[in-house]
Amino acid sequence: MSKDLSRTLQRTLTHLQPPPRKGGRFGAPIPSHFGSKPPFVQVKDRIPFWNFAPLDKVVLVKGGKAVKGLQGTLSRVDRESNRVWFKENEFGVKKRQQAQYPGEALTPSYSGGDAQAIYYQPRAYHVSNVRLQVKDGVKTYTTTRIRRSKVTWDRVQGRFHWNRYGLVPELVGREIEGCERHTGWVKIPWPKIEGDKTSKGENDVGAQESMKSTWVPTVEALEERRAHELSLPEREFGVGYHSRANRTKRYNERKAVGKGEQAMRNSLEKFTLGEEFSLDK
Repeated sequence: MSKDLSRTLQRTLTHLQPPPRKGGRFGAPIPSHFGSKPPFVQVKDRIPFWNFAPLDKVVLVKGGKAVKGLQGTLSRVDRESNRVWFKENEFGVKKRQQAQYPGEALTPSYSGGDAQAIYYQPRAYHVSNVRLQVKDGVKTYTTTRIRRSKVTWDRVQGRFHWNRYGLVPELVGREIEGCERHTGWVKIPWPKIEGDKTSKGENDVGAQESMKSTWVPTVEALEERRAHELSLPEREFGVGYHSRANRTKRYNERKAVGKGEQAMRNSLEKFTLGEEFSLDK
């Protein structure tokens, strides 16, 4: 199963690839009961390098009265539709469990014990409606503009890397000891996204234990009652029997035996010919 790229830092530029042909074999429309999709965004209107990432602290500056001005944490970013989602339920759509028939008793435990069976469906917001938050010292500020440094490729982490800076109007012109006045641009660190971790079970072996060398390649170190295969001769067991040196050795032995047999045949032929010659006389 492929990893959800909307929940990680930007690694590739796959969101800039042109979409597949609509109505093709692998482009079947999604059923309507799956819910509405975000509006399609042309490739030329998509953001190449995103300054927003999951787990970023942001403020929603445009929206309804109930959500405008609220602070939240991004859960995922969709780089193909320029939309973001929040972790908090306050930014979602409040819904109620539908009754399958009139008068049905709704399940109180449907959403954590709510008697009305209320749940929240995550809602997408356009990336232009949010502002990043940056922490300078103890106080947290809201940025109005963002700029980035030169984009480079990190070979170790396998992703694009650049630094992002946010403009804080409240810090512009503030005096700083030992240097000029504050320009208002503050470096915004990237969030630390932890990967999927699996807990070690009682039957699992750690990496340090599995790398230990526990096999002793000597027959003398084994017990007296060793396996029957270890008691077989070398030729029957096959250890080195088919090596190049042993094959050459066996070939030379056969060749020497063949030469001896041929010499014996020659001597016997001479002996028989001598006897026949003496008998003829």
